[in-house]
Amino acid sequence: MVKIFAEDLKAIREEKNISLKSISQQTRINLSALENLENGDYSFQPQAYIRAFLKQYIACLDLDVEEVLFDYDLARSGKYKSNRPEKEIAEEHIHNHIGFVSPYLVLYEEFTTYENLKLFADIRGVKFNQERVDYLLNKFLIFKRKDDLLKTYSSGMKQRVKFIFALMHSPQLLILDEPTSNLDDEGKKSVYEIVKEEGQKNIVLIASNEKNDLELCSEIVLLEKFKN
Repeated sequence: MVKIFAEDLKAIREEKNISLKSISQQTRINLSALENLENGDYSFQPQAYIRAFLKQYIACLDLDVEEVLFDYDLARSGKYKSNRPEKEIAEEHIHNHIGFVSPYLVLYEEFTTYENLKLFADIRGVKFNQERVDYLLNKFLIFKRKDDLLKTYSSGMKQRVKFIFALMHSPQLLILDEPTSNLDDEGKKSVYEIVKEEGQKNIVLIASNEKNDLELCSEIVLLEKFKN
């Protein structure tokens, strides 16, 4: 819902022919933060700062600040409804709306974490959002190792990089296959926090046999019940 709310705001800005650069100049909010707002990524700062940024952004669009913030709260609670007609996603762009984590995904061992993530952004054809990536690197406790070659990482650290790869483009659908595989307790804690955070605004699917993983889910489907 938050993603849809953000897309609605962006559409209004574009309809009014207002550039992000002009909003940045008026508010002194940097472009990267404004891009995060329009991408529906509201995790890069505490909520108090996000609301302050939104107030300035909304004012630049000449909208009712209190009304739009009310819509923002609805979006965070999953109750927001867009007035815009639904836009169909082109098949060749579907991957930009999906994040996937699995133990068997392969990363480039001869590259650093940063090099891997920049390459994946290029392959997707999306801008490398350094602020978002740095937030995730800190969240998964590997920021200080971002410039080290992946071949020097433990299996658990590589699993954390896979999460960053899956999340750095702020996908609307997150698919996690055995998400806590190879992770220690500290790594699992980071994953659980991210899943709860993403679950408030996006769809998260988890395939796992781990009881603690499944406790994060609002609905559980047992595949064995559908086997012949």
